Amino acid sequence: MYPTCSERPPRRKRVSIRNNLTIINLSTMSTPHSTAHSGFLQTPPSLHNQFTHDHLIQRILRRQLGPHLYSDLEPTFSKLGAEAISHEKLRWTDDANRHLPEVIHWDGWGRRIDRLVTAEGWSKLKGFWAQTGMLDDIYSRRYGVYSRTVGFTKYDLGCMGLM
Repeated sequence: MYPTCSERPPRRKRVSIRNNLTIINLSTMSTPHSTAHSGFLQTPPSLHNQFTHDHLIQRILRRQLGPHLYSDLEPTFSKLGAEAISHEKLRWTDDANRHLPEVIHWDGWGRRIDRLVTAEGWSKLKGFWAQTGMLDDIYSRRYGVYSRTVGFTKYDLGCMGLM
């Protein structure tokens, strides 16, 4: 249609976006463009202890577990919530999320090996979860009828970085 560049129609210098109520002329806007070092820079979110900053979960647990068991477990929940957002645990979580587990079925010579390869962060988090006793509380029934509630509360607090 246009055999040479000189025959192309001239470009419009003023671009307008028409909305139902207003017309915005982009060529006369005075805001500078954002770059990597200027313009709009969003501050990263700050993580808080999920147990101490969430009053609703405290009320629910106090109601479900009863005041005596809740007062016994409150320091454990608070410590777990703080430890789950520590710099070290967040670094492990980041490593686990960046390097997802994979199964290697064959080696370089065509022999079947079926090996699961996980990141170092995943292994460290597995040790942290075992240390907190998340699943142990559910299956050992240490807290009787409240064991599942306690175990899943620990799971929720301890897996903060994975969510």
